[in-house]
Amino acid sequence: FSYLPESERAGGLYGDDGGVNPLAVGTLLDSNISSAAVSVTHIVSPTFVIDGLFGYTRQHTYQQPPGDPNTCWGSVVGILNACQPPLQRDWAMPRVDIALPSWSSYGNGIRVNDNTASVFDYLDPQWQWVMNAGWNKGVHNLKFGVDVHRLHMNHYEITAPSFSFTGGASALNGGVAPNLFNGYADFLLGLPITRNTALQNPLLNEDGGSNEQSATLRSWEYGIYIRDQFQLTRK
Repeated sequence: FSYLPESERAGGLYGDDGGVNPLAVGTLLDSNISSAAVSVTHIVSPTFVIDGLFGYTRQHTYQQPPGDPNTCWGSVVGILNACQPPLQRDWAMPRVDIALPSWSSYGNGIRVNDNTASVFDYLDPQWQWVMNAGWNKGVHNLKFGVDVHRLHMNHYEITAPSFSFTGGASALNGGVAPNLFNGYADFLLGLPITRNTALQNPLLNEDGGSNEQSATLRSWEYGIYIRDQFQLTRK
């Protein structure tokens, strides 16, 4: 039996300073791997031996903003409808682009350790059954067995939304082209020109699955082998 937990906090660009900065809350990465195996060998006779193995591994890996997992960081800074609960887990702070490339962007994916844009949750348990037999009969040495592998993949992954302020909302109709000041004015007014978001389709029903990880795969893998080694003559 083995259990391998791992947790890592990648701090945000601006640091906590005794509190939490919603523009760069960092990323919490966690993984838990549990594995167990049992093997049995049975001697049926001096010429016939059977052995079997059962193994189970459960791997759970996820990334999300630290703190309360139900905190919608866009709402913390006053962005209405930044998150889409209950079936979507887009809690991370949105990315805000203002009249690029003149103004700095804020939120997710700006610099190293400032990316909490992707919330993912992977839960992948798997089971394995192996059975082997060996039989000596005269000049024959027989080996045969079967290997069965069962895999469940349960995945969830989504990126936080992004907002782009290009200045088109505050520019004068028929006037000069929007500039960086118009972009900043759009930002202050809360009038983005584009908004991008992502959705992961929920399951139609949760029989054999969960909307916690709604991208699912169920698979069986089988393997069978037979080997006969025999000696034609003593030479």
